[in-house]
Amino acid sequence: MTTGHSSKEIIKKYRLESSANVNAIKKALLKKDIIDIEGQTVTINDSLFKLWINRQQFYD
Repeated sequence: MTTGHSSKEIIKKYRLESSANVNAIKKALLKKDIIDIEGQTVTINDSLFKLWINRQQFYD
C-alpha cells in the first residue's frame, strides 16, 4: 500500500471528510502499532486488521 491517502481524489472517493481526519487516523494506527510507514509505503502489521480491510467494500 502506498501513501497519498490525503489527496483530494482519495478523500472524495472514500468519503474520508478531510486530510486532517486522514492524518489523525494514520497517527492513531501508528501509535497502536497497527501500521508502519516507511518512505512512501504503508505496511499493515495487524493480520486481523489487514483481513478486515481486504474484505471491506469501499465506495466506487
